[in-house]
Amino acid sequence: MQDHGADPRDDRRALARLTRAAEAAKITLSSQPFARVREEYLLSDETGRPLHLDVEIARSEFEHLIEDLLEGTLESLDAALRDAGLTAEDLDHILFVGGSTRIPLVWNLVHEHTSIEPETAVNPDEAVALGAAVQAAIIAGEPLEAILVDVTPHSLGIAVVEWEFGQLVPDRYNVLIHRNTTIPTSRSEVYTAIYPDQTSIRIEIYQGEHPVASQNTLLGEFLFDQLRPEAPGEPPRVTVQFDFDIDGILHVSAVDRGSGKKAHTTVQAAHTQLTAAEIGSARESLDLLMSVLDDDEAEDDEDAPIATSDLDRETFALLTRARRVADRDKAHAAALQQAIANLESGVRSGNPDQVELESDALLELLYNLEEE
Repeated sequence: MQDHGADPRDDRRALARLTRAAEAAKITLSSQPFARVREEYLLSDETGRPLHLDVEIARSEFEHLIEDLLEGTLESLDAALRDAGLTAEDLDHILFVGGSTRIPLVWNLVHEHTSIEPETAVNPDEAVALGAAVQAAIIAGEPLEAILVDVTPHSLGIAVVEWEFGQLVPDRYNVLIHRNTTIPTSRSEVYTAIYPDQTSIRIEIYQGEHPVASQNTLLGEFLFDQLRPEAPGEPPRVTVQFDFDIDGILHVSAVDRGSGKKAHTTVQAAHTQLTAAEIGSARESLDLLMSVLDDDEAEDDEDAPIATSDLDRETFALLTRARRVADRDKAHAAALQQAIANLESGVRSGNPDQVELESDALLELLYNLEEE
């Protein structure tokens, strides 16, 4: 604290420095779980001894501080929809603009509130300036070219264990980088071990959208051992960071907060399983084949490994199409025959979930072959 005879300009300078430091910490917490604020010689006490600021802020603390503001944002969203005579169900997309949309909690709240994954197809920090520049060009009569940005086609995250109703639930998928995020991008989260005496964790890196980690595409994994807790009796905590570059390379690093030990790996983003929309589109492409099933059904039934009466029309059409592709594509015939056999096995088992899973796998294989 300053003495009464101090220059009030010193207080204003200290406040300005704190304001800049707070802004920098807010930006850091958008991609990192912790931010350290260091400001030396910020003020002086009554004896003239300099006072320094050195504090670490957790993202959870920051989110708690801005909780009221974010609730007000959701109220404004609802008010805008009411004014437009719309509901969240009427929306197809939500586009994020503005630097504060980089705060992970903003993304989560809007997603939970609308059941729509927000998109950042345009750099949120540049969106307002870009829009003003485009509008100025229109007013000036300048020709405009298409503006293209690179985004992540699929979400990227790791497998975690979560507590639900007092029990540990394994194989959950925790996303660090959401799909449709502008790249290059960097995100990190802090994860806690299950037990205080746990000394190692296995970090499994996935790409996809399914809430069950193993249902997504495994990109890589590594064991991070010799962990140490930050304080006796507490489980170790590890900061995991994803850096996704413009070439589709994902750099994954982990830091043990107790010992400072680091580990790192690099993986290549993969061509993953089809999304629900892509599977739906692939199903629609079967319509033409299904329209002639009545003419072909008797002929194909003789060679079918299982009775046609056991199949619905869509599954029958998919198997028919797959067999025809296998007949003319000898290079991939073995893979197709295996996928066909898996689907037929699912039909015989009478398990609709297995039938759907194997149908999607066969659809994806056919899709990939047609893309080659």
